[in-house]
Amino acid sequence: MPRVFRLDSGQNQHKRDPQTKRQQTLEMHFSFPLINKDKILMKQTLALIALSSVFASSAFAANKDPMKPFPTAEAGMVRKVINLPAVKNPDLYRVQLLPGKMMEVDCNRTRLSGTMTEKTAEGWGFNYWVVSQVGAGASTMMACDPKMKKTQEFVSIYSEQLHRYNAKLPLVVYVPEGIELRYRIFSAKEKTSSAVNE
Repeated sequence: MPRVFRLDSGQNQHKRDPQTKRQQTLEMHFSFPLINKDKILMKQTLALIALSSVFASSAFAANKDPMKPFPTAEAGMVRKVINLPAVKNPDLYRVQLLPGKMMEVDCNRTRLSGTMTEKTAEGWGFNYWVVSQVGAGASTMMACDPKMKKTQEFVSIYSEQLHRYNAKLPLVVYVPEGIELRYRIFSAKEKTSSAVNE
C-alpha cells in the first residue's frame, strides 16, 4: 500500500462564502516497492561465485608457472599432471583417473587396492588428488592353462569415480613412486531419453 504524506500549503484560502472555510492540502503519493532481501542476497552470492571463478581462471592463465598453485611432491611421491584438450561442450565429458603399474598377470583379472583423496590448494581453491596405501587388490580365481604364458599388463586401482572435464585447469594427482597414472575420457551424446511410467 502506497505511503501518503500530507503537506500543508502554508496558507488558507477562502471562497466567497465566508461560512465555508477549507484548507487546501497537497497530497504527495510515494510508492515504495517491496524488496525481497533473500532474492537480492542470492543474486549477489551467485554473482560473487561467478566472478571468483572468472578471476581464478584468469589468474591461473596469467600465471607464468601453471604449477605454482599446487604443492611440490613430498618425499616418496611424484606429481602427475593431465592437460585436457578443449572440447565444444565439457558438460558431456568426464575423466576417469587410473593410478596403477605394469604387472605380470595370468588369465585372472587383477586389481590394485588404494585410496584417492581429494584436496584443495590453499589460497587458490584448485582441487588435486593424492593416491596412497597402494597394495595388492582383488583377483579372480580361475584355473589358468599351465601352458599359458604370463604377460605384462597395466593393473590399476579400481574406481568408478568420474571427474569433471575442465580444459582450462590441469588435473594434478600425487602418486607414490613406482605408480603410473593413466586416464580415460568418457563422452555422452547431447540427445537424452525419457523414462516411462509403470
